[in-house]
Amino acid sequence: MKPYTLISVDGHAGLPTAQYRDYLERKHHAAFDEELEQLALLRKGFLTAGKNAKQTPLMYQAHMHRYSDPGNGEMQERIRGAWDLDVRLKELDAEGVIGEVLFPDGQGFNSFPFGGFFGEHPVPIRDPELRAAGARAHNRWLAEFCAASGGRLQGVAMIMPFDIWQAVADVRWAYAAGLRGIVLPPPDETYPPYHEAVFDPLWAVCAELGMAVHSHGGDPPKIYGQNIASQTLAILELGFFRRRILAQLMFGGVFVRHPNLRFVYTEVGIDWLPNFIELLEHVYHNDWLRMGRAPKQWLSLSPKDAWARNCAAAATAATFDEIQQARRLGFDTVMWGADYPHVEGGWPHSWDEIRQAFATVGDDDRRKMVGENAARFYRFDPQLIESLVAKIGPPAGTFVSDEAPQRPEFSVHDFTNGWVNTYGGFARNMRWSLDSPDTHPDSRPNAKRDS
Repeated sequence: MKPYTLISVDGHAGLPTAQYRDYLERKHHAAFDEELEQLALLRKGFLTAGKNAKQTPLMYQAHMHRYSDPGNGEMQERIRGAWDLDVRLKELDAEGVIGEVLFPDGQGFNSFPFGGFFGEHPVPIRDPELRAAGARAHNRWLAEFCAASGGRLQGVAMIMPFDIWQAVADVRWAYAAGLRGIVLPPPDETYPPYHEAVFDPLWAVCAELGMAVHSHGGDPPKIYGQNIASQTLAILELGFFRRRILAQLMFGGVFVRHPNLRFVYTEVGIDWLPNFIELLEHVYHNDWLRMGRAPKQWLSLSPKDAWARNCAAAATAATFDEIQQARRLGFDTVMWGADYPHVEGGWPHSWDEIRQAFATVGDDDRRKMVGENAARFYRFDPQLIESLVAKIGPPAGTFVSDEAPQRPEFSVHDFTNGWVNTYGGFARNMRWSLDSPDTHPDSRPNAKRDS
């Protein structure tokens, strides 16, 4: 049999924050300088807002341990692939990954200007113009980064929805620049909910251009204060806010009005999705249809049918239990993600992770989820795929194991939706960050790969 096509649909990339200056409109440089000063304080362990300085929560310290501790020198070099293309392609080659779909970053001191909803935030940025300008700066750099990869990297543009016609223009610019999808922030009180008709021009242009719309795990709302429990509660509730967008799109009739629109959940876990879709289906049949609560056109596509036709999910750092749940979603709608270079992802142990998570899945379905679905969904060049698979693709049988799958010693996927897995995660990194660097998992040699 031929080698596996391995494509990660969840990777992260971004410049060290200060280097975004060249991609940011000059009129925003003064505000950017102020943000850089605040970030410098944050990275030293303080959160500043006006005259009040508060210690950064432990979760932030743990979150950054891998990037700042001198004991992790080798790992620090390897994660430079977040902005260094040569390093990134070397890491992809080492894992047999022929392609990636890239989202914004923020874990390695490389948040894009003014935050958006990824990465570090010295203080919450409420100015819509600044948030949108920062997103455009990232998109400009990302387009250059992906263009230099020879087709291996597919970039996802960050779109801020404050001004819908500016958002439409940003999508058209992103497509012309070679990016192949967009990512939106979760529903927020600063703009209308996504089921409102005001967003129809955005859905229309995405459907027209084949730009998949993504909802990606990111920062929770700034509603938790600065208590010692704040960050823990934020992580626990992170996935709740992402779930809202699917219900809004389905019950807003978006997939009926825009049948070619594609939607993807990324790094929010997949184990919760089958039950959530069942809930939407129940509401659809027993509330909307029976009680006649919706205009007739909205009733022509059930949530299950909309999922099968228009939607997909990324199994980022997948666990065995998640892939069992994927059977209910349909293996054709699930795609694997490594999450390079993040602490909670499967990299650099992706082969071991896949071998465990996909242990009881037939090889044809395994091949779909680890790469073939992504190749089709994101329209990677077939000739490029064929040539790269022949060079670096994992050999046939790599992910087939006679060993019984083992559940992780500690996993909180069920309620954090994708932030912790067998090899890493914030909770473990918090614990390790408070010990010596020698106990941190990045001090271990790479897991041996059996082919």
